[in-house]
Amino acid sequence: MASPWDGDDEGESSAMTHEADEARKLAMRYNNLTFALFGAWLAMLPMFWLRAFGPLLSFDATPIDAPVAVLFAASLASALLAAKLPGSYYRPRSFETRALYRRLGIREFRAVMSDGDMINRHVRTRHPGYVVHRGDGALAAAVERGMRSERAHHVLFWFGLGTSACAAIGGWYGWATAIGLGNLVGNLYPMMLQRYTRGRLMRARPRLVTECLEGAHA
Repeated sequence: MASPWDGDDEGESSAMTHEADEARKLAMRYNNLTFALFGAWLAMLPMFWLRAFGPLLSFDATPIDAPVAVLFAASLASALLAAKLPGSYYRPRSFETRALYRRLGIREFRAVMSDGDMINRHVRTRHPGYVVHRGDGALAAAVERGMRSERAHHVLFWFGLGTSACAAIGGWYGWATAIGLGNLVGNLYPMMLQRYTRGRLMRARPRLVTECLEGAHA
């Protein structure tokens, strides 16, 4: 025979699940704003190279004065090398202290990024129990996602660096500035943020982070 409390427990559990789902959906809507800004920077890269190589260069524009093919190959090669960084690279180093990253403005940057402090605070005004990562399983998954994210940003950073260098060498200073600033905000700072976060977790849960590092790059 069912307990008279079963229905209430099931209803409460269902309500909590619905609340958590709604909180995640709201957070994702805000996160998508940051993804859209990064997507705009990504779109600049093929646009630049198609103009530099010629297909999208308008008939009245001056061609870029740079060895485009060589610089494109160098940009692509550096990006491919960045994708092969060894697993040991992702282990936080002793010099990567919280003070260092604080001086570089990482906490302020974290506040406005996806799943950052501002988004989390806003979501909690409507869903007070919202937590981004709950439990060891979620933390381990977050560490693994962080390493994948850092690797992807490394690849894009080096390709973006080569792209902005090509623009600067060729005298397209507007492109060089826009791509360079986007690369700083969209790739370099996210890479530092991942390392800052991993370093904090390493101090709090060293075994968990070590197991994730070893498992991801075994």
